[in-house]
Amino acid sequence: MASVSTNTQAAYTFVWTVENFSRSIELEYFISPRFLVDWSEKIMFHLAFRAMDTKPYIDCVLGAGDDNTLKDVEINCELSLIDAKGRPLITKKGHRRPDQNYAYEFPSLVRKNALLKRVSEFLPNDTLTFRCSLWKAGMKVERPALCFGRSEVGNDSYFWPIERFSSLKVGQKKCFQLQPKLHVIPTLIVVLSLSSDGEYVQLEISCGNEEVYNDTKWEISLIDYEGKVFTCENWNWKCGYEREIHSFQKFVKKSTLMRKKNAYLPNDVLLFRCDCTRVMSEILFESQASDLKEKQRKVADHEDEDEEKALRRSRSVSVPNPCTTSRKSFSIEIEAEEIKPDENFFSHLKQDLTNILQDGSLSDIVLQAGTETFQAHRAVLGARSPVFKEMFQRDFEQIEKKVETLDLDAGVLRKLLLYIYTGIVEDLQWDVAVSLYTAATKYELIPLRDTCSKFLMGSLCISNACDTLVLIQHDEEKKKIIMQFFLDHGTDIIRSENWKIFRKCYPELASEIMEYIYLQKIDN
Repeated sequence: MASVSTNTQAAYTFVWTVENFSRSIELEYFISPRFLVDWSEKIMFHLAFRAMDTKPYIDCVLGAGDDNTLKDVEINCELSLIDAKGRPLITKKGHRRPDQNYAYEFPSLVRKNALLKRVSEFLPNDTLTFRCSLWKAGMKVERPALCFGRSEVGNDSYFWPIERFSSLKVGQKKCFQLQPKLHVIPTLIVVLSLSSDGEYVQLEISCGNEEVYNDTKWEISLIDYEGKVFTCENWNWKCGYEREIHSFQKFVKKSTLMRKKNAYLPNDVLLFRCDCTRVMSEILFESQASDLKEKQRKVADHEDEDEEKALRRSRSVSVPNPCTTSRKSFSIEIEAEEIKPDENFFSHLKQDLTNILQDGSLSDIVLQAGTETFQAHRAVLGARSPVFKEMFQRDFEQIEKKVETLDLDAGVLRKLLLYIYTGIVEDLQWDVAVSLYTAATKYELIPLRDTCSKFLMGSLCISNACDTLVLIQHDEEKKKIIMQFFLDHGTDIIRSENWKIFRKCYPELASEIMEYIYLQKIDN
């Protein structure tokens, strides 16, 4: 393949290493970490290539910001594949796309089979390295800038145990919200239920609206008692696209699970594993940023020096000299020791409150849910909840040692008390979040209500949209979001059994939804 070289010194050079390159073919689109070129204009660039394409070549693109970023800027660019010592193996000039002001193309950069034939050169340790050189037309290069970035293809796994699976009935739902360990992975919401005839386990999978800059590949599997996969499904979510909802209506037969209960349901637990193939990217070094930090450091050092001098002057104490009658005085510099607050105060307080909740020491009230009772403290409950405070003040004489809480089951009350005492909300599932949201609203625990609301909105899917709307209908902002969800997925929702029940129980809300969908379609 022909090589193109230039004698022009690059104003900015970006070196990008892609580790585990052989796995990049699992993802359709692969994007580098973004790097900032600080010329007279500040331009955020990124490189991208398609590896999963059926074409024999790897095509690359240099992208920048939006349509207008490079509209009036003439930039020259070259892209090279380099070996482990930085020597170019292939070099090509970029061409601005005729239909886009923000992208430069490097078509047919390298044949895929060429990479495989010359692995030791192109792919040492399965790492492909790009070098992108940029300079602006007419610009005099005084201080060339250099940036290093890396991307790595890797895997993350998450587990979801469904306890007491054999008792799951038609109409019941189990919801799992996967909170990713890394920001490069979108939040995953999985809703499990049985088909209307109870024959199949079905899954509905959606994801949050986080902005993610690389594709992700997913696989959800069922794991047996030996840790082996016995059924699975997979799908891809693309970056920059609205991520559709994936439904697996016949994921596995319930009878299959029950027939081999010892293998598939040990201790009546159905275990799911979610595997995600993702890209982790980072900027390792950026010389422009280093120059800026050096300038900031010098300014900061100068300011610190001035501040230290002023502080020393403020700490100087004038003491009269007893050996002379003159008005001269001398100064003694007293270094005042700074008293720092206890950094662990709140964690210690949280642990102390957890202890008195668990052991019931000094309790002066009992909360009852069904047959279970919980020792509690009026002062803590009243301090956290205006409703509890008013109740205790009003009924102080009548309430000696018991309060009936018939609207909560024991599990929900336990989580409610844990939040009141520590601020912790743990193991949140959809049905628990519904109960906690209702309790938080009743007892005016606003932060807890907001936490549950955020979880419910993040878990919004076709099977729970009706229930979520009923619960949050008085929050106008979130109601609009749910109405838009109905507009986007109206056909699937209206065909569901949930809609039929919802329409009978809440005819006004159902009518409002239909009117909203109708008007939106007319306007568009």
